[in-house]
Amino acid sequence: MHFCGLAKARSISVIHNHYSHLCRIAEGLSDHQGLSRLSTAANSGRVLKPSRLLSIGSAAVIAGSSLSKARAATQQTRSPVTRIYATSQDQTVSDSTADSSLSAVDSEPASNGSSNGHLSPQDGPESSGGGSLAPPQQLRLNLAAALMPHPNKAHRGGEDAVFLSDDGLTFGLADGVGSWIESGVDAGIFARELMGNCESAAKQIAPSKTAPMNILKNGFYDTKKMGSSTACILALEGATLHAANLGDSGFMVVRRNKVAFKSRSQQHQFNYPFQLGRGGRFPFDSPAAAECYSVPLKEGDVIIAGTDGVWDNLFDPECAALVSQTQGKGQNPAQSAEALARCAHMRGADPQATTPFSIGCQQLGFQEIGGKLDDIAVIIAYVEGASKM
Repeated sequence: MHFCGLAKARSISVIHNHYSHLCRIAEGLSDHQGLSRLSTAANSGRVLKPSRLLSIGSAAVIAGSSLSKARAATQQTRSPVTRIYATSQDQTVSDSTADSSLSAVDSEPASNGSSNGHLSPQDGPESSGGGSLAPPQQLRLNLAAALMPHPNKAHRGGEDAVFLSDDGLTFGLADGVGSWIESGVDAGIFARELMGNCESAAKQIAPSKTAPMNILKNGFYDTKKMGSSTACILALEGATLHAANLGDSGFMVVRRNKVAFKSRSQQHQFNYPFQLGRGGRFPFDSPAAAECYSVPLKEGDVIIAGTDGVWDNLFDPECAALVSQTQGKGQNPAQSAEALARCAHMRGADPQATTPFSIGCQQLGFQEIGGKLDDIAVIIAYVEGASKM
């Protein structure tokens, strides 16, 4: 993410329709230059921090508190490191996940789906003839997160961070502002400290309408490192998802294969998001500037939380189609998170793709084409009945 303003635009004369450049299948990764070897991992209830790359083969999985390791065969040798965190012990990741799910984006036109931040009437509680909203105490979240750093930042763990609470009710992510590196500051350290402090605060604050804002405030005021980041904190109370979002990270609720709700991006100007920060000569935003949401959920919904590495490269209906397909095939949240992260990365590495970011650039008069290669953080939550616990 850039600190402010628009990055130097690349001028390409021919605009290709984005449907002809949708996410490439996994074996196509070897066509991209400068991508490192793939490694995957899953951990339970921890903040993602920089760690030595696992050298136990092409892939590694650490599922739940058992921290068990598994190997998976893969032909990828130059794709970026993916780290997976999950709240359940049965979530494993296969390197074929992206192969089997990327076709979902081909089936959904980018113009479909609602992304205006409002649930439509048909998305509310259904009549007795079509089922009913589950009682508040009967919903739970099956959570997993995937992080895929920019290839040039992989050696320091990237600048995105996430946390998943041990009880699976609260989670969040942050996107460190990359321009700090020009001053010798790694904003990823700030983002990871912020999420670590938010995780600690979540242990003391029960889920409620005000919980995400209170967690964000407490987490930020305990953060002392120099840097800045966006932040998105979410908490499940009964059958309602509460959230506080500051900046251009955000979340989406997918229902019946469509976008039922999408948070709004907060930007002072294009590519200059709201952000929390310490140090430097620039003014920062207060946690109180975060927008708060309360969204009713239904069993079967899927929650996607992501940094701008997702939203700048994939259209909302594409995200909805991909996670709906992976969920429909019985794949777990860890597999869905990995598939979405890989798809966003491949789109970001495509110099000819049409993306939400390139469209935003063009609306400002820049001839910008292609993906926006960036750090990517994704949290996927399947909304389930408590009987599945």
